[in-house]
Amino acid sequence: MKQYCIYCWNEVNEKQGLCPHCGRPLDEIDQLDYDDKLIAALFHFEPETPIRAAEVLAARKTKKAVPEIFRAYCSRSDLDPFMAKAFIHAISVIENKSIDFVCKEIIRRDNFKSEVAKKVVQAILTRK
Repeated sequence: MKQYCIYCWNEVNEKQGLCPHCGRPLDEIDQLDYDDKLIAALFHFEPETPIRAAEVLAARKTKKAVPEIFRAYCSRSDLDPFMAKAFIHAISVIENKSIDFVCKEIIRRDNFKSEVAKKVVQAILTRK
């Protein structure tokens, strides 16, 4: 049976002990809880997967996800406006903070791999 390595998102055979692409142990996947699997999905290459993961983490109010959502926001070079808004919304819901507060915190970190990341928070903060 095929599955995906949650570290590099390449398709692998579940019988393999290590991912042939990134070398990570595949048995770690089974040991992760649901929230940790959602957190890993924040870094998936297909844009709808991180958006859905952020939405579910927000609905579950998963506090341990907040640093990883910040990291995904700042580190993804493929961040698009929809993903950016989903990440900002998720942090806002989980932390019970305003969208503006979250945007200011993102700007304070100022470690963007995508120009979209900066533009989205600036657009939110300058809306009238």
